[in-house]
Amino acid sequence: MHPDPRAHLFTHTLTMRTAERYDLLLHPPMAGNYTLKIEWKNWITGQKRAHWELPLIAS
Repeated sequence: MHPDPRAHLFTHTLTMRTAERYDLLLHPPMAGNYTLKIEWKNWITGQKRAHWELPLIAS
């Protein structure tokens, strides 16, 4: 947790490398159904290798 509660990361893309792990805390703007989309890309060519979509329900 960042010591400053006003410090937020607003992004549509998060780049991760091999063996890196992150915990994400998602705060949707309102209740509803959302889809978290994850893509795996080749680190050299940038071509998409695989993708995964996870439905999220915010209440």
